[in-house]
Parts: sequence; C-alpha cells; structure tokens
Amino acid sequence: MERINKSFLLVIGFFLWCFQTEAQSLTETYFKSPTREISIIIAPEGYYPKHIPVFTNEKIKIYLTTTLPGHLSTCLMVPEKSLFMSVTKGKISEGIVSFKKDGVYKFYCPTGKIEGKFIVYRKGLKKEVRANIGGKSYKKEWVPREK
Repeated sequence: MERINKSFLLVIGFFLWCFQTEAQSLTETYFKSPTREISIIIAPEGYYPKHIPVFTNEKIKIYLTTTLPGHLSTCLMVPEKSLFMSVTKGKISEGIVSFKKDGVYKFYCPTGKIEGKFIVYRKGLKKEVRANIGGKSYKKEWVPREK
C-alpha cells in the first residue's frame, strides 16, 4: 500500500511539474509581445466598426469578412502601411499591422467607396489632475456629497 502511494505521488508530482513548465512557456509567448485582435465586417453600409482605437507600437491582427454577395470582392487598404486585404463572402482574410506614430490613419476600399479610421493614441502615463489653491498644488480627489 505504501509503495502505491509513493508511486502515485511521484506521478502526480511529475504531472504538476510538466504543467508548470507548459504554463510558463504559454505566458512568455502570449504576454511578451501582446497582439490586439480586431474583426472588421464589410457591409453594404460600410465597415463595422468604422473607427478603431489602438495604441502606438501595438501589434494588431485584423480579421476581415464581408456580408456582400459572393461574386463581389471587397477589400481593405491602409496605404501608409502598404496593407491590402481582399475578401469574399463566407471567407476570412487575416492581416497584421502596427503603427509607430500616433494620429489618424484611414483605411478604405476603392471598389466599394467605403472608408474607416484607425485612431492611434500614444501610450503613456496618465496625467494627474491637480488643483492650484492659494499657490499650493493639490491632487483632486472625488469626495461624495452628503445630502
């Protein structure tokens, strides 16, 4: 009985050790350089969503699909990044893009005369809101009012 318990504990210990090394490699893979995944749908009215907020130096994976009839080919172009993606109904096209500078980058399809925008924000620290009262600077804090 004692021999079974030792071997059982040994097997469980080995299993947990394997799982730990697997979990470490997964976290290193996924969190070292995160990728934002965005789905864009092309409809007769245009792109959904039309405005996509992202951050500078963020890797963006785009999944593009369409609801337009199968014989029509639609696309997405970002000229500043030399990105062109074409898609037909029932298919998904994938592309990767990254923006180094903040600003507004238009994407469009010349065949459908539709357009949208990537709004790129600079990544940084939030600025603290401070009040200047009598020459002294105080951090503004929200305080609930009593009725």
